[in-house]
Amino acid sequence: MLIEDGGHTMGQQIATFEEMFPAVKVGGVYLVEDLHTSYWEEFGGGYRVPGTFIEYVKDIVDQLNAHHSRDRERHPVTDLTRMVGGMHVYDSVVVFDRAELPEPTVRKSGRPSFDDEDEE
Repeated sequence: MLIEDGGHTMGQQIATFEEMFPAVKVGGVYLVEDLHTSYWEEFGGGYRVPGTFIEYVKDIVDQLNAHHSRDRERHPVTDLTRMVGGMHVYDSVVVFDRAELPEPTVRKSGRPSFDDEDEE
């Protein structure tokens, strides 16, 4: 487990995450606290202000799901798509699960018990 308890400015939190999260071993967790500063102007924050760690986390949610995108040009698979197994958001805290994720595959087996209307 890595607990980020260092900087409170947006640049510090983002830079630390980008440098340290890839170093967390698979199966480990990375915890960022004091995220309330994302809403405080004196730390570079504010409600829905671009560049805050909270807005950065919202982008990671999209990256987490990028394998399912039908617009890979605008919503590409990234390193974080392959490394973030899950995210847990709490009051002023985000916990990231470190994983090593392959691209998902779809496999159908068995016999249909009804007609599939999509296959017409």
